[in-house]
Amino acid sequence: MAAVDSATVGRMADSLFIERGLRSPGSTRFWVLLVPAAVIASAGVVGDSTATVIGAMIVAPLMTPILGSALALVLADRAQLLRCVLLTPGGALPN
Repeated sequence: MAAVDSATVGRMADSLFIERGLRSPGSTRFWVLLVPAAVIASAGVVGDSTATVIGAMIVAPLMTPILGSALALVLADRAQLLRCVLLTPGGALPN
């Protein structure tokens, strides 16, 4: 099994943990991508199109906090785990 160094862990944390500030780049990207995902999902539901709803799932950035939860669990980072666990349903509710 390959070893994981601290630089790799830091790179994974930077890409999977969404920063706390509302105006941070990761947070802004997360919430901005939810808007078109919600619009696409709504159009898919109104148009009775399963493919369009699946397309909305692809646009939605909800995989980031889900994977962040797994990384926080492995790293035993309670604060990041709580943030990621709360972001997942928080991002799903507007849809």
